[in-house]
Amino acid sequence: EDIKFEDIEYTFIGNYMESVRITDPDIRFGILQIGVGSSKKEVMLAYGLKETLSNEEENEYAVQNGIYSTSFYFDENDRVYKIACGTGV
Repeated sequence: EDIKFEDIEYTFIGNYMESVRITDPDIRFGILQIGVGSSKKEVMLAYGLKETLSNEEENEYAVQNGIYSTSFYFDENDRVYKIACGTGV
């Protein structure tokens, strides 16, 4: 089931949250404050040391951290327009 609240969309499987998709430019991650609107260069500086996951889309950069994965989606100007975080690969 998908539930959207403001600029965050949550996906639940049963009673458990499976993933979250963020389009709110005010939500930032890490000490480099990566988020919607960040450039591809900024994302690569913050997460570039991690091995990337195989991506079906050219505009996606995904990293794995344990059972969690984070995907950054870039627009035609190489700016983040969506971030997806979830469990499993």
